[in-house]
Amino acid sequence: MKTRQHRLVARSVTVLGSCILPAMFTTAWAQTGEGPATDTSAGGKVELEEILVTAEKVSQSLEKAPVAVTAITGADLDALGVKSVSDLSSVVPNFTAMPNANGSTVALRGIVSTNQSVNGQSEASYSVDGVGLVDMRDAFDGMYDVNRVEVLRGPQGTLYGANANSGAINVITNKPDLTTSSAIGSLGFGNYQEIAANGALNMPISDTLGVRIAAAEERHDGYIYLTTNDSRFDDKDFIGGRAHVLWKPSADFSALLTYEYIHNGGDGVAGSASGAPLGLYATNQGVSPYSYATMPGPMRLDETDQSGTLTVSWGTPFVDVTNIYSMRFDNWMQSDAETIFGPGAATCPTITSTVNCYNPLINTSIDRQLSDELRFSKNTERVQWLFGLYYLQYKAHLAQAYEPSNKPGLWELLDEPNYLDQGKAIYSQTTYHFTDKWSVVGGLRYQWDSESLPYSPAYYGPPGSIVQQQCIDCKLTAVYSGQGSWGKLTWRAGVNYEITPNSLLYGSVATGYEQGGFSTKAEEPFNPVYGPENLINYEIGSKNKLFNNRAQINVDAFVMNYKNYQASASEILANGSQALLTTNAGSAKIKGVELESTFLLTADDLLTFNATYLDAIFTEFYLPKGDGYAATAGQVPTDYTGNELPYAAHETARLSYQHTFALNDQDSLIALAGTSFSTQYYTDYHNYSATSQGAYTRTDASLAWERRVAGRTFTTRVYGRNLENKAILAGGQADNNAPGRDFNDYGKNGYYMPPRTYGIQVTGSF
Repeated sequence: MKTRQHRLVARSVTVLGSCILPAMFTTAWAQTGEGPATDTSAGGKVELEEILVTAEKVSQSLEKAPVAVTAITGADLDALGVKSVSDLSSVVPNFTAMPNANGSTVALRGIVSTNQSVNGQSEASYSVDGVGLVDMRDAFDGMYDVNRVEVLRGPQGTLYGANANSGAINVITNKPDLTTSSAIGSLGFGNYQEIAANGALNMPISDTLGVRIAAAEERHDGYIYLTTNDSRFDDKDFIGGRAHVLWKPSADFSALLTYEYIHNGGDGVAGSASGAPLGLYATNQGVSPYSYATMPGPMRLDETDQSGTLTVSWGTPFVDVTNIYSMRFDNWMQSDAETIFGPGAATCPTITSTVNCYNPLINTSIDRQLSDELRFSKNTERVQWLFGLYYLQYKAHLAQAYEPSNKPGLWELLDEPNYLDQGKAIYSQTTYHFTDKWSVVGGLRYQWDSESLPYSPAYYGPPGSIVQQQCIDCKLTAVYSGQGSWGKLTWRAGVNYEITPNSLLYGSVATGYEQGGFSTKAEEPFNPVYGPENLINYEIGSKNKLFNNRAQINVDAFVMNYKNYQASASEILANGSQALLTTNAGSAKIKGVELESTFLLTADDLLTFNATYLDAIFTEFYLPKGDGYAATAGQVPTDYTGNELPYAAHETARLSYQHTFALNDQDSLIALAGTSFSTQYYTDYHNYSATSQGAYTRTDASLAWERRVAGRTFTTRVYGRNLENKAILAGGQADNNAPGRDFNDYGKNGYYMPPRTYGIQVTGSF
């Protein structure tokens, strides 16, 4: 272990040195950013700093944007320990995110996709520097050298298109600064043998050309201890690098070229059949969420992600033009070990076993994404308008190899080689100011989407016959295929009233659209097609800066009508077998209120308080082919009307407090503590107790010593996160082979947020 730790330290120091050391020979030093960075120290402040956001694809003050949006600056992300989208779960209202083996869980206001197949689409749009990503695995890579993160809640169909029913997550990285050289670096150590390092170097080449290079590395041992083979998984093995090259020959023209490389290794998150046992399985086996039995087997994650983006902006007296062209390449492989659940645990000594023993699985995927967005816009005193064109092409080759429980000694390969997802859109949004106080906003978007999987064969072969995505000496047993296309007009209409220059009242009606798809691996010659989801949201809100901008209070209330809900269910086929099909199961109504507030009590005391109320109920939920979890076996129609939507806690809240102790002109101590609270919620639409998370609190705290000398800042921070060591369930399902069909009490594949972590971090900016 010491050898491994020394190797990680050496590599991390190399990452930091490559970013920082060249800058130490320059003569001018400053921390850079795309917009005004928020200083996490309240010391000396007389008002809260303004945050600029591009949530509506134009730059505006957070307090002037008439949408429900949370913006977190890079400095605050660092202080809160946010390194990926999943870390935002305890910070952003009505938000839960967690990676899993087949995809991800991203829930906003109780809206989440349950389809984890190759053609499953997220309900939340995720973008980095304006490039929307189809594969949500990318959302859980390390966040480093970030200027800010913006999370929009509610449907964003007009500006972000399909698959933004629940909202949008925008990550904006730091760009080159042409005026000064700078460097920043950080090195941290924590429990679970964690080591995390990141750094960035900003270098102006000339008055018109500049480069910014950033790199990061994060590693820790697995949070999960496997009792069967004395090993761990759910670890982290991440390394990434990003280079921006900015050419700005004039104030009206710029071209930004970006290249990013990411590699994820180790064991990765829990596999598709490697999650924790839930309910009575866990109780009867005497295990914990972070310690349970899994059979020996290969568990490995190997993912390489590369992307290139060219962003060109040109301003003229009549129109401003922006074009964002991007290509992304991702190669991903994860192999999972066999998992033991309930009463059959004692009879699972080998790979070919009885019920409740889940066999090894190997997933591989080769993804290619190309996108281009062209925008025309102009802001005048009375009118702000935006017009855009968008194109997306996403190709994937997914293969899944495993040993089927009904064919011991054989392996099965499900090959999906030519999945294609294409999207095209034309959109526009305009804000018109009738007076200095009154304005209206209107937007339209027409979106065309299509998906196809023309040839998806299934093979059986002897053990060892499947290598990566190839099957040698195998027998073709079935061929599946599917295709579908959809078009949808989404719109937004709103009215804004500026009560005072510091108080905004807004109301809006907006629609969202989740594209349709088709279920894979079904018995029909063509896999059954399901239609798009549709959502309409009625919202009213208010944003206020009070007491000379020493307090900010934002509140909004909303009602959403959610139709054609796409549910992935273990439906019963005509031959009596079960198949995981996605179908339009029904409708839901979601009502809620959200409060976000910040108070600068004194120059050294900062208080934040967020609270939410949510009521999300299925007004109709009907599975005509039955459900593998139904009380009555067979193809009997099943009704779940009245159940709560997944991840829809009725109440949540977060309270945090920060105090700065000024030691002298150069040194200060910054104490920060925050507690999040959530009432009970379910992780799936069945609302079984085995897959529910009870009410909980989660507390984070840190103490930082900060020294500022001659324009340089050095910070040493000690921190603890999830001090309660609470196992917070972020995903799980009932066991459709539960003893006595007791689905309420027996669950499997539990995914939990990290346990208690603590450590120390040292940061220097020059």
